[in-house]
Amino acid sequence: MPGQTGWTGCQNCRAMYFSGSTEVSPDHGPGSNGACAAATPATPGGILPGPHVAVPEWQFQAEMNPTHRGDFTVTGWTGDFFRCTTCDGMFSIGAGAVNGVCPGRLPHREQTAVGSLLVLGHHETGDTGYFFATSWSVRDAFASGWALCGHCGLMFFHGDPSDQGVCPEPGADTHHAVSVDFGAESAFDDF
Repeated sequence: MPGQTGWTGCQNCRAMYFSGSTEVSPDHGPGSNGACAAATPATPGGILPGPHVAVPEWQFQAEMNPTHRGDFTVTGWTGDFFRCTTCDGMFSIGAGAVNGVCPGRLPHREQTAVGSLLVLGHHETGDTGYFFATSWSVRDAFASGWALCGHCGLMFFHGDPSDQGVCPEPGADTHHAVSVDFGAESAFDDF
């Protein structure tokens, strides 16, 4: 199978994230499941959020180079997706939010020419870029319902209208889809 396995979705914030393992399990420790915008602080009295909690049925792979695949049923791919090295979430710099808002990075003050400014923590880009399908055949093992959030830049599951997850952008309670529907490819090819 092409692509990097170990991707799943969080049952709390609904964001796609890298679990760091091909065996997705909710009991991975806080160091391996990133930072979830919907989680309570990881430590008592802390301010950084706790880890994502995996949806066991969601086990995906992220494509790194679709040109080598040789399949003719996937007719559309979109790139410019990256793993945030802080929250482990899948994000895109093309979502309208420049490097988005990372739930694992605290807002901080920066000194500017006009004074002190509160700056939101942005996603940190890893080296590898990923691609997601935008058009595929019903025979392919893709789960639809994934979109980019226009506030934080994270890929999230928007296939359930009653649960749009939790966005880390201050003032945005839920994620806001601003993209086409993306397909997340099953790590097991058995949707």
